[in-house]
Amino acid sequence: MGSGEIPHVMIGALARVDLEKQETIRARLDALEGIETFDLDERERIGVLVEGRSIEQAHARLRSQVEVADGVLGVWPVSLETDGTMEGAAEELRGFLPEKNDTSWEV
Repeated sequence: MGSGEIPHVMIGALARVDLEKQETIRARLDALEGIETFDLDERERIGVLVEGRSIEQAHARLRSQVEVADGVLGVWPVSLETDGTMEGAAEELRGFLPEKNDTSWEV
């Protein structure tokens, strides 16, 4: 990627969805810019890919467009990919991780 090109980030997530609304949910999410869904083996879950120019933007899109969609019962980010131009990506990602010894996020 040459200088001046926009960095690229992709978050992969699992979404638990209401089975009765699954097709509608997928159609709505797939219609959104930078969001794509895919099938998983578990019927009540779908895979979601969310693109952005930064980790923060992709995460915000996941929270504001996927997580709140009617029929989405829960969303879990499971992967992160960058195009290699993300200087400081490790520091940016740390903002989304729990502090060391913080167990408040554990189930």
